[in-house]
Amino acid sequence: MRDLLRDHFPAQVYTINTWRDKQGALLAAVQMETAVLNVLLFLIIAVAGFGILAIFFMIVVEKTATSVSSSRSAPPVTASWASFSATA
Repeated sequence: MRDLLRDHFPAQVYTINTWRDKQGALLAAVQMETAVLNVLLFLIIAVAGFGILAIFFMIVVEKTATSVSSSRSAPPVTASWASFSATA
């Protein structure tokens, strides 16, 4: 659009600039800020996800250790098939 306007109006009389031409530094700063915030958001989500996975892992390890220790303390269940002999 800028180039079209520059073709129709003489450059000696009119100066045609876009908002991007005038505020280029501001746009670059906003773009950099957006990129930095995206990286920070990714890191926050990654740490939170790692924390959730660590909690789940600890829950599984704790339940596994509890069930293994309780099964070791209980007497083993054995069936004596000799006591079920049939007499004819």
